[in-house]
Amino acid sequence: MNSRRKITRVEIVRGAMELLDSGTLSALTVDQLAKHLRMSKSTLYKHFSSKEDLLAEVVQTVCSETESHLSQLKEPMDLAPGLEALTQVVAGHAERLPRAMYISCDSLPPKCSARLLENRAALEMGCESLVRRNEESGGVRQGQSRLFASCYMAAAQAAVVQAIQGGEPESRAAAVQSVHALMAPGIQA
Repeated sequence: MNSRRKITRVEIVRGAMELLDSGTLSALTVDQLAKHLRMSKSTLYKHFSSKEDLLAEVVQTVCSETESHLSQLKEPMDLAPGLEALTQVVAGHAERLPRAMYISCDSLPPKCSARLLENRAALEMGCESLVRRNEESGGVRQGQSRLFASCYMAAAQAAVVQAIQGGEPESRAAAVQSVHALMAPGIQA
């Protein structure tokens, strides 16, 4: 009688995320993941035919969750609470996306990089929409919505990469929060 439990696809993705969060893209190998999850390589291959498929599933999982949180933001929102809520979504994304994927986006398979760019565009559009609604009501400077959204997302990404590469004890979410603290007052009229 075999007493081994069946490992799920979700557990494999979670295990891959753990390895990628503690290392580099090269840290994720079939051998390392199988060892980490205490499973056979053949079982791993039953769920994912390649490392690229597994990486795509990790990206899809993170991006879908981020987009779900983004869609839950209630509209219309005043600028201050809206930016705070958006910051929480961006910070959550920064925490969920494994470090190795965050700093090595250019080394990911094209399908993964494209999905991450699509996700970033959705976050940027959410930010732009929030600022634009507040421009129309006179709450922020006119004509700044697109510029602010682009700067906000670029600054958030740069802060997270700096925190990761600098080995700072600050969490990725805290890095995003620091960007919010710096930029939010500047958009107010």
